[in-house]
Amino acid sequence: MSMNIHQIYTLKTAAWYRALVRGAGVASVGFVLSTLSPAGNLYAQGQTPTNTVALTRPGAVPSLFAAGTVSTMFDEWNTSFTPDGHTVVFSRGRFWTIMTSRRIKTKWSAPEVASFSGRWLDTDPFVSPDGKRVYFVSNRPLDGRPTSPPLPSFGIWYVDRKADGTWSDPVDVGPVINGRESVWFPSVTNDGTLYFHTRRADGKGSSDIYSARWTGDHYADPVPVDFNTAASEQEPYVAPDESYMIFVSDRSGGFGNGDLYISIRRGGHWGPPMNLGIPVNSYSSDMAPSVSPDGTTLYFTTSRRSFRAVRPTRVDAAAFLKELNGYDDGSLKMYSIALDTVAMHHLRTP
Repeated sequence: MSMNIHQIYTLKTAAWYRALVRGAGVASVGFVLSTLSPAGNLYAQGQTPTNTVALTRPGAVPSLFAAGTVSTMFDEWNTSFTPDGHTVVFSRGRFWTIMTSRRIKTKWSAPEVASFSGRWLDTDPFVSPDGKRVYFVSNRPLDGRPTSPPLPSFGIWYVDRKADGTWSDPVDVGPVINGRESVWFPSVTNDGTLYFHTRRADGKGSSDIYSARWTGDHYADPVPVDFNTAASEQEPYVAPDESYMIFVSDRSGGFGNGDLYISIRRGGHWGPPMNLGIPVNSYSSDMAPSVSPDGTTLYFTTSRRSFRAVRPTRVDAAAFLKELNGYDDGSLKMYSIALDTVAMHHLRTP
């Protein structure tokens, strides 16, 4: 989980155009737009990172996910769904706790604390593509005893779904992955390969993304991905077929403190990352990407606010209270936006 979260924008898209360009074996999509907020121009036309790809449906803007139920006045982040899309797991609160909610017709139920969470600090849940396992990050003691002190670092754990539909006791993934340095944001592919981010002595930046292959009875030694830099690369969401990865980076040339990027995998190697652009990214930090099981919706976390550093007008007590009670108050919230599945298909096709 990335903690350097600030604020985001509100915008209107004035003009779009897109063109697929093939080059160096990697497709890219370009666009031109202009964006406005109540505080005035945030981005001038053409003022975008040079390596930008528009993968959201033209005209789409981010919307708050399950407002009032999943997204509330508390901090919430991360979304991961069961394969049928009917259950979501996510993180909530200053004392990190994993929650679950079920979709009943068109509404989401009141969230409950996951059976495997609620005592120690737990975050970054990820449901495996087959729905049989949930990975998460925790500082719980290895022996699981309530009287034992929490670990000084965070590691990856998992629970398995039992025959009666309940979850097993949590299992530590082991010392090949977990160690002295905290390990964050697990993402798992169809073949069991585990992706995550951490900081290691042999790494390139303050945080790097690694993968570890599942050999059948243990994980192989983690290896760094191709595109790690001296900046921070973190929070990888990897497609079940390992064809693409969406991740967070504060590398230079972005819009804000942390942007979402996509990299396409071909020939066993990850291609040059492309910034997902506006309206996903903003002048703030954008984080915790995930994609719906059907591949049509991008979920991400941000702290959206309708102004950047200075309010456009002075507020009185009533306006200030309304601001505090609003959803765009700067706290962590989960948003969704429709993906352009045609553009996604072109990117993923060799």
